[in-house]
Amino acid sequence: MGAGSSTRFLARFALPREPVTQEVLLGGRHATVYLPREPAGGRSVPAWILLHGITVPGRHHAALVRMAGALSAAGHLALVPEVPAWSALRVTPADTAPAVHDALEALPRWPRVDRNRVGLMGFSVAGTWALEVAAGDLRDRFATVASMGGYRDLHSALMWLIAGTHDSPPPSPPDPYGSWVMGASLLPEVEGAAWGTEADRRAAADALRRLAVTAGRHGAGAASPVYDPLIADLRRDLSPGARQTWDLLAVPGGGPAPDRIPARLLASALATAGERVEPMLDPGGRLAGLAAPAFVLHGYGDRLIPASESRLLWEEVPEAARRRLLVTRLMGHTKRSEAGRLGPLSAASEASRFAAFVADLLDTVERRD
Repeated sequence: MGAGSSTRFLARFALPREPVTQEVLLGGRHATVYLPREPAGGRSVPAWILLHGITVPGRHHAALVRMAGALSAAGHLALVPEVPAWSALRVTPADTAPAVHDALEALPRWPRVDRNRVGLMGFSVAGTWALEVAAGDLRDRFATVASMGGYRDLHSALMWLIAGTHDSPPPSPPDPYGSWVMGASLLPEVEGAAWGTEADRRAAADALRRLAVTAGRHGAGAASPVYDPLIADLRRDLSPGARQTWDLLAVPGGGPAPDRIPARLLASALATAGERVEPMLDPGGRLAGLAAPAFVLHGYGDRLIPASESRLLWEEVPEAARRRLLVTRLMGHTKRSEAGRLGPLSAASEASRFAAFVADLLDTVERRD
């Protein structure tokens, strides 16, 4: 395979075309299969399991479709299981392992797939969770594992989304979509009455989920004023106790809450609650068993998860497993459309670095003994 497969990948990644796909069920779970281009001589092919993030389109998210189509053009099979909780915008990292297990069990349905050459790739928060799964009970099943836009520290990630503060902030303000999704999932788990009664918190969480789902279906960025009337309408139906958190998480016009002190307190409360009920939300110490070559990619302009989170995540990867870390200006949070403008020389340099990353990524799967 070698250089030819990476060339085909990059060509299809740059100019996407309609891939050849199948819709299947994996133990009752919907999934999309991207079939590989026919290998010369009918040889066996590598496979990838791709995990979508917390997003309404789920396995049909544009960035994931682009990646899966490029992998199929390179001669790899890509299997994308749906995680219903994630497409319902629920932050449930414990759903990662069952989805991966279902996909692994289904691979024999495609007889040309070499089950000794399987890669695992997660997008957004699922990138972090993919690394955790590959370091656990399934550690011997993967030739490589990749995180695309993941995070290391839930507290610092939420501080960015809700209060707009971070040790290494992105060049643009936070994307409010992240605070809507995280608030919707974690508000009900906060203990005590500092952020309203349980009924208040659940009501605010339900309204946040409705707002995030609308944005996911509409397609306009969450900071767009198109959502301001909906923010006002949803707020009107909330109790005064629920509005306390609503006003910190659903700011008209997008951006972080204007009052940073309560915003930081809320971010900390949400992170603490999340790590209590979902231990996988904190990857610290959970990657020690990772043996497969690990790749970490992050967009420099990511407004949802600062790129420095992936640099910190990289430090959690055992040194022997570290293959490549790349922070690129070619994309934001998994999307090329979110990248800033680059001059010709900068664009060429970034493209060269991305091409080297891709070549190495494909090689680790293609050449596994």
